[in-house]
Amino acid sequence: MTWAYGKIVTVNELIDYIVENDQAKHPEIHIHHTWKPDHSNFNGANYITLQNGMRSAHLGRGFITIAQHVSLFPDGRFVLGRDINLPPASATGYNDSDSDGVHPFMVETVGNFDVGHDPFQPPQSTALFQLTAYFVKYKGAKIKFHNEMSSKTCPGTSINKQWFVGEVQKIVGGGSGPQIPEPGYTEIIYPGYLIKQGSRGPVVGRIQKKLGVNADQIFGPVTEKAVRNWQKSHGINVDGVIGPTTWNSMFNNPNVYPGKLIRRGSKGDVVRVIQRKLGGLVVDGVYGVKTEGAVKAFQRKKGLAVDGVVGSRTWRALFE
Repeated sequence: MTWAYGKIVTVNELIDYIVENDQAKHPEIHIHHTWKPDHSNFNGANYITLQNGMRSAHLGRGFITIAQHVSLFPDGRFVLGRDINLPPASATGYNDSDSDGVHPFMVETVGNFDVGHDPFQPPQSTALFQLTAYFVKYKGAKIKFHNEMSSKTCPGTSINKQWFVGEVQKIVGGGSGPQIPEPGYTEIIYPGYLIKQGSRGPVVGRIQKKLGVNADQIFGPVTEKAVRNWQKSHGINVDGVIGPTTWNSMFNNPNVYPGKLIRRGSKGDVVRVIQRKLGGLVVDGVYGVKTEGAVKAFQRKKGLAVDGVVGSRTWRALFE
């Protein structure tokens, strides 16, 4: 997964992209509105046309590419823009344009949110609150409106900063309403039919990759055995068939023990989950010395065997 200009993503998918690609630190998240294009210019499908129009305008101003890291459209979908590891062209004097890997993250919200023009409402507003909450909670970012950095009204006179921050804090605090999408756990919907020996195709390949067997997209005896082992280790009826319960245990429940030991040298989303649960760690998906030390401290506190390895007992304790 790479940061690809023009990629259209949901907020869940965007956060996954950030987790996979972000190597920078972001002390601030900068909130803008486009003013033009506005809601009247969006027809529900012309994401790239509008995005490319903005990029052309920015290139005409001498920018190296489009100014913003993402553009947020009225339907709540984002389009990837400038690489997240490059400083944005957000506001003169506020871009932190050196090469030290520290700079703000910039969002352009498609619309004109000055009073009397476009409404700032769901699903667009919800997606922006969720993304901002992610940066506040996991990146320690402060929220900054464009109008705090220039004489412009951006992101619009109808959006009150105090109210905006309050809506974000509700999500950060885990209250009712929208939640921060869990990075690395975008829902993968059950295809609606049993997948078993004899099944073929990409859905079988996805299962095989999850189980760690050869992903030849053919559900044969080796895959069935791996499914049975998964079901047994997760307390699911052992039949070697992927129905909705087995599927969701594999793809849609971050609390389910992944069925393997996680230790120093492990990498990926499951390590990020552990790092977030432990707290006080850089959530980089790499199980290094600091993560191992934090696991040992947690095990000691919980009266578990102190080995720095996350097995089923330590995993369950993390989610109690």
